[in-house]
Amino acid sequence: DIWSRARDRVEILLDAASTLIMLPILAFVLEWGLRHSLPAVDLWPESAPFVIKVVLAVLLAEFFFYWTHRMSHEYAILWRFHRVHHEVKRVYWLNSGRFHPVDASLDLLVYFFPLILIGVDQQVFLVFLTLTFVTGALEHANVNFRAGFLNYVFNTAELHRWHHSTTIEI
Repeated sequence: DIWSRARDRVEILLDAASTLIMLPILAFVLEWGLRHSLPAVDLWPESAPFVIKVVLAVLLAEFFFYWTHRMSHEYAILWRFHRVHHEVKRVYWLNSGRFHPVDASLDLLVYFFPLILIGVDQQVFLVFLTLTFVTGALEHANVNFRAGFLNYVFNTAELHRWHHSTTIEI
């Protein structure tokens, strides 16, 4: 069953290196690069309540990420890089960030570009990054629960098990 703890030390080290080292470094470099190279387009609602700004940031980034992720499953050139994330033998929280650097870079660019372009402030961006990390870990977590109607709103561990499965069930 792919939904269990990793038992291979090499696998755990690869997962830790990817999730805890490579991904944060890529995120920092790409965010810094975009902030220092994109023109200042001030479309961000600065006066909105903080929670509303965080929700807007998440919705905007997730909209673009959804389409990029979907394309990474449909186009061979993108799948070549994305499949690294799906080749894990066991799915658990630490391999939520196991990606090929090209796939991770594309995902992060798609996440960050619209937010930075419209002028999302650093505080909202930091909360957005924290939510993204936590939800990614939860999507891959070793928890067996039924989310019910929440599956229509959030990408839960229940849905993500199905996404990583190699068994097609109807």
